[in-house]
This record gives sequence, structure tokens and C-alpha cells, in this order.
Amino acid sequence: MKPFVSHIKTLSGSAKLVSCCTFILQNSQKAICRLSKLLLLLLVFNALFTKSTEAQQYSEYEIKAAFLCNFASFVAWPENVFDPDTSVLIIGILGDDPFGSNIGRIARSYTKRTIKIERYKRVDMALNCHILFISTSEKNNLTDILDELVGTSVLTVGETEGFCRLGGMITFSKQKIKYGFEINKKAAERVNIEISSKLLRLAVNVCE
Repeated sequence: MKPFVSHIKTLSGSAKLVSCCTFILQNSQKAICRLSKLLLLLLVFNALFTKSTEAQQYSEYEIKAAFLCNFASFVAWPENVFDPDTSVLIIGILGDDPFGSNIGRIARSYTKRTIKIERYKRVDMALNCHILFISTSEKNNLTDILDELVGTSVLTVGETEGFCRLGGMITFSKQKIKYGFEINKKAAERVNIEISSKLLRLAVNVCE
């Protein structure tokens, strides 16, 4: 981990946060063998980001935005869902936006693919995005929203309790670790979305 610590200290702001999330996801198996998930996250997001003269603090939704952008590196979509000319990845937000300007700033720090952020008021506007964050403001319509997305290759992400149980694919969870997530692997497989084993190993719970 020492090389990573040296590298992360040379970065700042969004680039540091994105790099951190990538490290966690790419090294999940090795890291979890040595450290608990809680200790790893605390180490990376707090101790590693503290300099002698300043301590950088990241909000809950800055961290969630970084994970949301990084999920793209650990998910394989059917080839026909991307525009062959641009290969832009579209992250949509349905309902109230808890991220604000943070997600656009963090998306610009993601170097593996160009990410475009779109905001939607209705689910029928979101059928062509690749990752859709469904806000808790939509919890009363969640079943209808997920039904509308059946058959589309949209990776659905939320934070409403029971999201995966209702058919969502990834849920941010606070039950076991502060910024963990659950995965509904079966829901993703039904629409030919393949989630990397590295991401599955880091999940606090996987619904097969």
C-alpha cells in the first residue's frame, strides 16, 4: 500500500478521490484479506488523505459520486449500447439530485472514459443512459420505475431501503460499513450486464 500512499499524496481534490475509489475496487480481494472493509475505507478516506498541514474532508455524496463513476470500470455492457463514434458513458440521475455539482467535477477527473451526466424527471427519458441513479425522492414510484427499465441495459443504482430486493442492481448501504453497497447480480445478468468479480467481492451482500 505504500506506493499508493506516495502516489495519492501527489494528487488533489477530485483526482485524489477518484484514484482512491479505483484503488479500493481494483484491490478488493488482497486488501480484504489483510484488513476489514471498514478499516480499509477509513484508512483510505481519512488517514491517507491527511497531510501535515491540512486534512481533506469529503462529503457522503462526493464519495458516492466517485464510486458511481468508478462502477463503470467494473461493469461490462452489451456492445450495442455504446455509440461507436464517441463511446461516451452516460450517468443519469432520476429525481432529486443529491450530488449537486460534485458529480460533474468528479466525472471530469475520471480518465478511462468520457462521462456525461444527465438529469431526468421521468424514467422514460432515461432509457438510453448506462448507469441510472434513482434518487430516494422516487421511492414511492420505485416499483413502477424498475418495471419500466426491464429489458434495457441500464445499470440501476439507488440508496432506498430494499432497492435490490425490488429489482435494482446496486444499492449504497450504511448497514455494515459506512459507504458500502449491495449488488443484485441476477437483475444485472437478466439484461446482459456483467459485473466484475472484483466488485462482487467488495459488496457487503450479493443477491444471486
